[in-house]
Amino acid sequence: MNALDKEEFRIKLEEINKLVQDKDYKGAMNIVDSIDWRRVKNVRTLCVVGEIYAANGRYEDSKEIFLLAYHKASIGKNILYRLIEISLRMDDINEAEEFFEEYKQVASNDSTQYILQYKIARAKNSSLNEQIKEWVLNDDYSWNTLYVYFKYRFFDTQEVPFIDTMEVSVKSPHTLHVEVYEKGLLGYLYMDSLGQNVYFDKDGFVVEMSTDVIEGVPQITGLTCGDAVLYEKLDVSGKDTLKDLLAVTQTLKKYNLVPDTINYDDQGNVTLQYGTITVNLGQATSLTEKVVRMEKIMPNLEGLTGILHLEDWTEDTTDITFEKTA
Repeated sequence: MNALDKEEFRIKLEEINKLVQDKDYKGAMNIVDSIDWRRVKNVRTLCVVGEIYAANGRYEDSKEIFLLAYHKASIGKNILYRLIEISLRMDDINEAEEFFEEYKQVASNDSTQYILQYKIARAKNSSLNEQIKEWVLNDDYSWNTLYVYFKYRFFDTQEVPFIDTMEVSVKSPHTLHVEVYEKGLLGYLYMDSLGQNVYFDKDGFVVEMSTDVIEGVPQITGLTCGDAVLYEKLDVSGKDTLKDLLAVTQTLKKYNLVPDTINYDDQGNVTLQYGTITVNLGQATSLTEKVVRMEKIMPNLEGLTGILHLEDWTEDTTDITFEKTA
């Protein structure tokens, strides 16, 4: 790495930021490697560099830069969060747990600690019961049954992205019964960069990443997705794309019309695939009205092959046609 004067550094930094905006992390890394970051004091800049290394799979370098940033930061909560994630990517669970203990001290009232605790438990391959026990019995007063009961009796599960609802009841003075309901899966995207299917819930959070194809969950195609991070919002390109995607998947699930695939074209038109039946839904406008009509029509198309055209339907035109293709 070379020492640069201020003007050279400014120019290189502008190039790096532009490449990051274009999601060209490999190109950005080529410039990053030419700079001695130990001389840089700006915490935000160091964090950007750490993310560039992480995006290129150079986790050891990423950790080194994030540690530089952490020691220069006045409040390092977010940096600790990334250090925990980087350690888990490196399969260094012990180090992740050490960072987590520090994280709990600087962010004792932050609900993100539940996410990190869950991530660490999954990395340790803990059973679901062990994960719940570790999550619920998480402080010095957890030996007291009534304390734990009242602590979680009115707990806002919205603070934890992967939990839908939680019920806690006292079975005896020494026994608690805890039922945790995880959020359901609405769809998944296959990401070439990860070689995995990325599953998301009704709020757009990534709740599962695996090579498995889960039956009854539609595949989403035609969308561009950035880096996927477990229990964080799905990074889908386009201003309202995620909002529209969630509206489509939730509405189809509500009316028991979950398709095999949901495809988006360049203009945002939606096409659904049900075996041999293709449904051209068009734009996600008048969505509920279109799906209500689908619900009535689809049973009559059983055994047929063709395209159901709903893309031109409006309250004024009411045009719906079925085009047989075989």
